[in-house]
Amino acid sequence: MARRAGRARRLRRGGGEHPVLLQTTKQAPEGGGERLRLAVSERLQSDLELAHRVVNYNDESVVIESVYSMGEGAAPIEDLVRTAKKHGALVFVDEAHSFGFYGPRGAGLCAERGVTDQVDFIMTTLSKALGSLGGVVAAREEHVALIKSSARAYIFQATVSPADIAAALAALRRLSTDEALRERLWDTTRYMRQRFTDAGYDLGTGDGPIVTPHFSDKDKLYAICHGLFERGVQTAAVTYPIVETGRGRLRFICSASHTREDVDRTLEALIDTERAVDAERETEAERRAAGEEASGAHPGRSGVEEWARAFADHLQETLAREDGPAPDLVVSFGLPDGGEPVRIGVRGRAVELGAAEPADAPSCSLVLTDRRAASALCSSDVQGLLDGVLRGTCELQGQVEPFIWLVGRLVEWQRGVAA
Repeated sequence: MARRAGRARRLRRGGGEHPVLLQTTKQAPEGGGERLRLAVSERLQSDLELAHRVVNYNDESVVIESVYSMGEGAAPIEDLVRTAKKHGALVFVDEAHSFGFYGPRGAGLCAERGVTDQVDFIMTTLSKALGSLGGVVAAREEHVALIKSSARAYIFQATVSPADIAAALAALRRLSTDEALRERLWDTTRYMRQRFTDAGYDLGTGDGPIVTPHFSDKDKLYAICHGLFERGVQTAAVTYPIVETGRGRLRFICSASHTREDVDRTLEALIDTERAVDAERETEAERRAAGEEASGAHPGRSGVEEWARAFADHLQETLAREDGPAPDLVVSFGLPDGGEPVRIGVRGRAVELGAAEPADAPSCSLVLTDRRAASALCSSDVQGLLDGVLRGTCELQGQVEPFIWLVGRLVEWQRGVAA
């Protein structure tokens, strides 16, 4: 169960430093919503006390996201605000994902929980529930003046067009006087969550219109996202670092214009797509296993050393023809046998096969852990090598620049051989 827990950050204000406690994603303890609420509130309490005792600050700000944008539900806003105000902190609440459909007349989570008058800054966007562009910060006059004079995002923003403002105002009047759209949205949301849950999908801890089926395998997740698009369903795949490792998810957004038939069609498309992806991955695994069995095992040290000799000869010939500066670097290729890596070193225009382990030169190493990665290297297959990096079967270590240089030279060699 994921929620936000306080983290202290420092913000410069008026020539000094002002601590800001940001609510960030964390794993909450087991035991349901009540233990979660207590854990988040206690963490904020300890951070505020730390700011007072150790750092000797007494003008903290607490920044809270009212509803987590990745589908994990609402923050325990009343407890966080109460704790912050107990320590005299300013409170900033981001209502971007709650304004328009939580609270009376869609006024947001703060209004729903009855803490609006205790919050110093309430921010929302005009681009979600209101379907326009721009954003709003509601605060006391002196705080608004502070934002106007010091907030970079405000000072350097482009002016919102009159048409966008008119659209936002029209939507706001509709939301504040007509409950039918909001009731329809929540009815569809509850139906969608129930249907997806009954189909066996883990939707996390949320309860709102952001519906997020979880998938631990990111490659499968991206394949499903692509398959859904081909079936006419638009969604987004969200993975680390936006969410926790192993908690990737699809991000569906319910709207008042969606119907139960839309939900049923989306669920059917998801089930069909997942089955197709699972079948394709199983077929690919069988094909790969058969290919490895037919072509033998890992090319081994002798195959990599033979390739390295040919590549070193190519580099020497190329550098001898080139004008301008030449690099100093070492590239190493590790093998599963645990022996000494195969190294290629470049010093000026001299290329050395079997170079010593670098002491001061920029370097990178590629550890080839399976046959496909090694075969990609030995055939100078750049795309195959990069696929191995993404799969984790070609482990990249060291500095980025030598690796980029290596890729460029491999592409150059490929083209020369093809020509």
